[in-house]
Amino acid sequence: MKRPSFYSPDRAGNLYLPRYNLIQKEARELHKEFKPAEDSEMIALFLIDPQVGFCIPGASLYVDGAEKDIERICDFIYHNLERIDEILVSLDTHTVFQIHTPGFWVNDQNESPDPFTIITLENVKEKKWRPYAEWIPIELIESYLEQLEKSKKYILITWEYHTQKGSVDNAVVPMLYEMLFFYSLMSGKEIKWVIKGESPWTENYSVLSPEIPNLYFKDGSLKVVGNFDENLMTDLMGFDRIYVAGEASSHCVKATLEDMLKSIQHAQKRVPDTFYGYKESKIYILEDCMSPVKPTPGSPDFPAIAEEALANFKLAGMKVVKSTDDFERQR
Repeated sequence: MKRPSFYSPDRAGNLYLPRYNLIQKEARELHKEFKPAEDSEMIALFLIDPQVGFCIPGASLYVDGAEKDIERICDFIYHNLERIDEILVSLDTHTVFQIHTPGFWVNDQNESPDPFTIITLENVKEKKWRPYAEWIPIELIESYLEQLEKSKKYILITWEYHTQKGSVDNAVVPMLYEMLFFYSLMSGKEIKWVIKGESPWTENYSVLSPEIPNLYFKDGSLKVVGNFDENLMTDLMGFDRIYVAGEASSHCVKATLEDMLKSIQHAQKRVPDTFYGYKESKIYILEDCMSPVKPTPGSPDFPAIAEEALANFKLAGMKVVKSTDDFERQR
């Protein structure tokens, strides 16, 4: 099938309105050449947070190199258009007052912290920082920070405002969105959209679960702030191959893959014969379609963390591939 004229890789880093009519016209013409794969293997593409806020230069949390990742993702979709059975796309979605936003916190001078400020349990107990609103129970904030700091996850940091609900930078990068629109017109299948990150009480790097799911009052009572998305995991495991790409390899992609691996290993251990479909080898990581967050002074070495995670996923049985690798040889 010939390359559609609307697709220009050099537009990956640009903002523009989708050209619906042009794409629909081309899809009608090219559909004559579209021949879905005849084999029974079911293929899913799982795109994690391919949004303007992370992928367009100048965005508040732009990931260095992300626009090139978007270009390669679009190429992957185009070259495997007839093989991909479903595309799932997560959208990191936030509001103004969440535990990781500067506006959530104030000090004694009623000043909010700068972006990229680390906030610890000790800071809160010493009253260096407190929630902006009096109605927010400090005991729940302390419960969150205590659990977070005991885990092996990233500590709490106030991010730049990004991908706010309803904002331009919440949207999928235009060039990728046009390719997704084209995919739907050609295949007759809708994109599956997954919203994450809306809880004010927790960070939510993984598409599948929040950083901390439960908070505790001092009397032992519980506040549930999020759960593992069993329905999404079951949907993903229904495919023979799940290709994973998106941003950032050091954060949301890494956390999502870790959740997937834990779920697979738990299922295998619990009822091995029943969960025969839960296999690490089903997951194909498109290593050239993701990039790590660039480290700042005092921050962890995010590129090194991403590289180590990729090596661990490979050791666990996941397949690390490139978007340009021969599709059939990846079996």
